Formats: sequence, C-alpha cells, structure tokens
Amino acid sequence: MLGVIQKVVPQITYQLYKKNYDRANEKFELIIEEETKLNDVLLKIYRAFPESQMRQETIEVHQAIYNNQDNNIEITSDDSLSFKFKTEKTYNNWFSDEAPRAIYFEKKEEEIGKKIIFGADFEVIKQTVDSLYMVGIYVKTKKDSKYLFGIHSGNSICIERTGVNAELARVPNLDKEVRLDIEVIGNKVILLRNGKQFLEDDNFVLDDQIVELGITCKTCGAVKPIEIEVTNITRRESE
Repeated sequence: MLGVIQKVVPQITYQLYKKNYDRANEKFELIIEEETKLNDVLLKIYRAFPESQMRQETIEVHQAIYNNQDNNIEITSDDSLSFKFKTEKTYNNWFSDEAPRAIYFEKKEEEIGKKIIFGADFEVIKQTVDSLYMVGIYVKTKKDSKYLFGIHSGNSICIERTGVNAELARVPNLDKEVRLDIEVIGNKVILLRNGKQFLEDDNFVLDDQIVELGITCKTCGAVKPIEIEVTNITRRESE
C-alpha cells in the first residue's frame, strides 16, 4: 500500500495543479481501494486469533466448592451458578462455617501487589417477604478474617465483617438484579455496585492481604424457599 501511495500522490498533485479534477479523483480512488484491501486482511488476521489470546487480561475462572453437602449450589456454566434453599436448615457463617460457597481465587505469594477485579451479576429469582439471607462476594484475608459484600434479604446492599460487624455499610436496594464487583490492591479494595462506587471513600481497608475471593450465600433463621442466579462471574488481573 505504501508503494501505491508514493506513486499516486505526485500524480494527484499534478492533476490538481492542472485542474483535471476528474483524473485526480480517479487517483484518489486507487488509494481508497488499497486501504480497503488492507482493512480486509487485518480483519481476517484478527478473526483468526482465539479470544483468549486477544484478551490476555481476562483470566479463566475455576471454582472450588465448599459446604455443599445439601446441594445448595448448582454450577450452571463456567461463569455461572445458582443457590437454591428449600429446607428449614440454617446455613449461617457467623459462629460456624456452614454457608455454601464457591471460591474462584486463592492468592499466591507472587501475586501480592497485583490489581485484581472480581465480580458477578446477582439476580434474586425466588424469596418470601420474611426470607433472611445474604448473597454476594466472599473475601478472606491472611488473618483469617472474612468479609461479605452483597444483597441482604432483597432489600439492601451491605458490607459485613463476618462474626464482628454485620453492617459496616448499608444502602437500600430493591432491585432484583445487581452487578457487584470488588477491585483489590493489597489490603485496599474498591466496592462497586452496577459499576459505581458503593462507598464515598476511594478505598475500603481490610485487616490484611486478601487470600481468597468467591461467591457465597448465607441464611439466617428458618429458611424460606430462596433461589438466586449468579452469572457473568469474572476475574481480571493487572500489574
């Protein structure tokens, strides 16, 4: 294409000088044709690359399932799962570790210092007015502290430090579908709800480095029928 341009541009200049505008337009069309051919070639190259190579910042997620002896978690695809509670049994996490969860990230020493973005779409499919539960993003630190950022009983979004403070922050929420994300650098996190900051402060500081990230759902008291879909689970990393 460069050779064509080097050859044609002087001809265009000459035809414009001679005021032969029709001939000049013909030369312009040659350049446009070459550009179109180049675009076609680049598009074919782009389509030939696997998506995983074109988007290196997105990491394939794999889950490890815990506390699922009653099959409350169903993995529906590589990036989706559902929670279903039908019995009177309580699955809490305050005094004992009973809440079913799927862990999608366990931090290695060499990964400390990297920025990690983890999140998912949450949709409440079924609940009753008096259903007590919390579903969302599970966080564990090196000091074995647990945090949960998620939907509380279908009426609010909150962040808790499990076993210590049930309401570090809370805002009303009646939406049945919510996107929640957490951005992590060291022990500092940014909490996002539908792409916007959940807290006014830029950073929410944990008591130590994060070692686990996942999705969990806990219940309180006698469980009413609850069903929640979690989709588009994503995890990205950057230096």
